[in-house]
Amino acid sequence: MYSSPIAYFITFTTRGTRLHGCEKGSVDRNGRYIDVFPEWEETERDNMKFSPILFTKPQREIVHDAISKYCIKRSWKLYILAVQSNHIHILLTADNTDPDSVATSLKSAASLELHKQRQFPDGIKIWTRLASTRYVFNDEEFQSVFDYINNQ
Repeated sequence: MYSSPIAYFITFTTRGTRLHGCEKGSVDRNGRYIDVFPEWEETERDNMKFSPILFTKPQREIVHDAISKYCIKRSWKLYILAVQSNHIHILLTADNTDPDSVATSLKSAASLELHKQRQFPDGIKIWTRLASTRYVFNDEEFQSVFDYINNQ
């Protein structure tokens, strides 16, 4: 086992697609797991100002390209990236950068390109506020994460 992480496994979702209390589970602002709570999910859905963000195939390609190019620009090693209609999985190495900052930067790069290509109106927030960031410490875990993302 390595003493420091060999990679980061980062996941983030599009706005409005993973509400608090949903059956897949969710986390609060402090990273605490929230049990299934249909009434809370319904309240959040009723209070949404915009429709949930679900990417089309062309939008998924824009996000994929924007993230890939940003990783090259920052000299981050991108091992695998899966852009789905409502979430993204990334396995990468970003030396001297914490994973939360990496996630924020990648969301910004993708948002900038989506807005630049007029895929969403100005002012529309595309991503949920936080991201899941996991440290990968060994080759076995790396392979497990890689395989998981590859099968998306």
